[in-house]
Amino acid sequence: MIPSPERPLKSGEAPFVEGTRSGFEKFRQMVFDDPALQRELMRTQDTKDFIALALRLGGGHGCDFTAGDVEAALQAARRAQIERWI
Repeated sequence: MIPSPERPLKSGEAPFVEGTRSGFEKFRQMVFDDPALQRELMRTQDTKDFIALALRLGGGHGCDFTAGDVEAALQAARRAQIERWI
């Protein structure tokens, strides 16, 4: 579901500005909204497999992004998790 003035953002949800959303951001929002996609991605055992699966699933949903996009998001998530512990 796309955020709008009528629907506030959920925790962790990126604001949507028409025409600015990247393929990765679109896929990321799909994952937030779809428990089946979440479960499929959580089945992976390592980062390399996770990235490959994310690229495949994203492409299957019409979202164009790179392994670098996924790696950057993973690094940002790790950094945020560490900062919460500090």
